[in-house]
Amino acid sequence: MYTYNNMKITPVLLAGGSGTRLWPLSRKNFPKQFIKVNTESNLFQNTLQRIENKDLFNPPIIICGKDHRWQIEDSLKKLKINKYSLVLEPDIKNTAIAVTIASLLLKNKDQLILILPIDHYIESKEDFIKNVSFLSKLMN
Repeated sequence: MYTYNNMKITPVLLAGGSGTRLWPLSRKNFPKQFIKVNTESNLFQNTLQRIENKDLFNPPIIICGKDHRWQIEDSLKKLKINKYSLVLEPDIKNTAIAVTIASLLLKNKDQLILILPIDHYIESKEDFIKNVSFLSKLMN
């Protein structure tokens, strides 16, 4: 069993970004989380695919800038994901604010959350799930 005290983990996807770090590949309207790196899917879609295990994860909370809403929703639609919470930041904020907002949205204040920046390339989904499962068991 993958859960902590029979609770699933709520993934919080940090989907912000200004598109300046990998220029010219990433740009203001096309930051690195929407770039495909060694896969058919972009980095955001790869993150979504890592958390698709419904025995382990609740639907995600996704926090992004208002300018990237359509790219986020397009990626969700392509993967047929229709259960999620989307928080739109009016301006670029920092990680602490995004995590605080996500924490306030949880219905169960004892809920485990997993903070996931979406612009990382992780080669092995199986290793990711194994490690997250191991850590959730440690919390038990």
